[in-house]
Amino acid sequence: MYKKITGTFLALFAGMAIAVLYSDFSETEGNVTWCDSIYHQNVSCPKHGQVEIPPEVLAENKARHLAWCARIYHQNVSCPRHGQVEIPPEVLAEKKARHVAWCDSIYHRNVGCPRHGQVEIPPEVLAEKKARHVAWCDSINHRNVGCPRHVQVEEVLVEK
Repeated sequence: MYKKITGTFLALFAGMAIAVLYSDFSETEGNVTWCDSIYHQNVSCPKHGQVEIPPEVLAENKARHLAWCARIYHQNVSCPRHGQVEIPPEVLAEKKARHVAWCDSIYHRNVGCPRHGQVEIPPEVLAEKKARHVAWCDSINHRNVGCPRHVQVEEVLVEK
């Protein structure tokens, strides 16, 4: 019996196999040093969940987090006073001005921009964007489906 396997699947499988063979990063000396510095809090660390974090480190982390929350007016959901702090009008005005400036720089192509879909992109900007895209496609031999000369990989029959 035969099973169809596309070229994409074969490439993905080969990539995963290489990653398994060569990416045992959790046991390298550099990673262990990094893990020691963060008390093995990352899941890739060999002693993850087995190292107790000193109370002074926890206190320092909490103080740093609270200071960050104060700087951003508790707008992040992890902040203890999220939604309870009034943001000064000048801060909101500056934030809006930065957002509009960013929208202007991308010709309002993002749906969050106030004039989304209403700004014409200059032809020279479109030409430069296309040239960058084609150069990228050339660098990857047009293997992406968005590339102009992309060719679908033939299906391969593999005996089960």
